[in-house]
Amino acid sequence: SALAEADTPDEAEVSVPEGADLVEAPFGGSVWKLLVANGDEVKTGDTIAVLESMKMECPVLSPGTGRIVALYVTEKQSLQPGAPIFALEKAA
Repeated sequence: SALAEADTPDEAEVSVPEGADLVEAPFGGSVWKLLVANGDEVKTGDTIAVLESMKMECPVLSPGTGRIVALYVTEKQSLQPGAPIFALEKAA
């Protein structure tokens, strides 16, 4: 249905700020907890979010040190594998 299609944004619709790295969901599930806000400074290995799938929790870690420049998810949101979670602008 057209309504269902409107609910799932295409990858092309995600706007990643220039120079930032996109971090995507490693598997399908839901966002159990979001631990950062847009603009937060993070270090390599910091937990950004906790995903839940089949009653198991899995942390999503920052791949580098820098600043969160875009968040694409909210708590309790369902995710498909490869869905965008956040964009990281790495420190120079």
